[in-house]
Amino acid sequence: TISHDLANPLTVVSAYLEMIMTGRIPREDHEKIQDRMRMNLQSAMDMIARIRSAIVTRTEAQLVKVSQVDLK
Repeated sequence: TISHDLANPLTVVSAYLEMIMTGRIPREDHEKIQDRMRMNLQSAMDMIARIRSAIVTRTEAQLVKVSQVDLK
């Protein structure tokens, strides 16, 4: 699921770049397309950040040592 979710925005960016490079997107539409590419890249970067955060949280949880304490 993660690889699919990450691949989608990157595939969009790749397709837009290909269309720009081959001239299939008129120059007057480049700014609009660049905004879409930026949003898709940000989506991928946000997802990577969330994955990294989850890994850190999981790793830290594994480092916690549970011990009994007297609450009196």
